[in-house]
Amino acid sequence: MAADAIRAASQEDASLIDRWDFDLDGPLFNGGPVSCVDAGDVETVMDDGVGNRARIERKTREVLGQGAVPVMIGGDDSVPIPFLAAFAGQGAIWVL
Repeated sequence: MAADAIRAASQEDASLIDRWDFDLDGPLFNGGPVSCVDAGDVETVMDDGVGNRARIERKTREVLGQGAVPVMIGGDDSVPIPFLAAFAGQGAIWVL
């Protein structure tokens, strides 16, 4: 339920999109068009570990294929493996 909680909490700051980003020392999105999209949850099925991993990797590859940076929020210990597997051949990655 982490992703839904983060979505709900972030609505408080949604109107601040035109504010200064002190980490980047400039406006959010560098003053350009907003380029952050919530693509929703990856649907999973209870007791279908193999299928769930395939769906997670497929969705991550889809996001990467659009030239975007996928961000994973939430999930159990099995989620990072297919998420990171989708980056194979993409070059360096960073994990926070």
